[in-house]
Amino acid sequence: MRVGVPQPAKAELELAIFTRPDECGRFKPEDQPRCLPWVDRASGEVHLAFQFRLDGEPWPMPLSRDQIQVSHQESIIQEGINRQSYDLIPHDPRRSSQLFVVLIDGSGSMNQPAKRPRIERVRDALLDPGVEAAFFPKEVRTGVVLAEFVGPRVVPVGGRWQVVESVRDYRRLVRDDLQAGKGYTYLYDAVRYATGPLLTSEPAVSSFLQISGAQPTVIALTDGFNDESPADTCGDNAPRLQRLLRVLDGIRHGADVRSRPRVFTVGLGRPFLPRFHLPDDRSR
Repeated sequence: MRVGVPQPAKAELELAIFTRPDECGRFKPEDQPRCLPWVDRASGEVHLAFQFRLDGEPWPMPLSRDQIQVSHQESIIQEGINRQSYDLIPHDPRRSSQLFVVLIDGSGSMNQPAKRPRIERVRDALLDPGVEAAFFPKEVRTGVVLAEFVGPRVVPVGGRWQVVESVRDYRRLVRDDLQAGKGYTYLYDAVRYATGPLLTSEPAVSSFLQISGAQPTVIALTDGFNDESPADTCGDNAPRLQRLLRVLDGIRHGADVRSRPRVFTVGLGRPFLPRFHLPDDRSR
């Protein structure tokens, strides 16, 4: 039986391993020896070079060690265990268009403490030169949507949904229109809206995504946990969180890879367990 070249489905992300010298031209001369597959059985060392492709074309995407899982003989390689390790070496890095949805907690607690409210700290952080440079790089087209969740509603900063593409307009919105309100923290509902209806049903946002080909990234900032009433506890939130995670899992795996949003969360306040560290054993 002849084994043919795999044919990925349309809109399916393909991980292509380089096997020919002509595929290594994008590598620096000193790194080209690492491009082609190489195995040293004595030391257990393996080199592979790969590229993500979508519909046959290179597909630039952010990639870090925590997004890669390497396994050997059905066993996951874990850094530092049994002298196991792996290196991720980026080549030919490039910027890709992005849409940043900054989802800000606008509940009453963001007006605390009285001397230096958290909403002011958020404003200062958003106006940091490094943040502005990340949101508006010169090489590619990017846009920013500023939104607040106030009670059960997600509302646009400035009163209307818009994709900001200039630093000047971004600064004006942050300085003049970003204000905390009153109400509880409907965090889960806000994340669900920002990763779904906002991207597909708000004309200004969906149009930008379609025209620019940008990938959406949602950044949620909050100073509290999801509370929809004064009596809410962590136990009340467990089923709500599970429902949100199921929705996010469906969005991340069911949609076209071009429109899959990534979600990052930022907690404002003091650490609940300041000495806590995640265990090295990922299985836990």
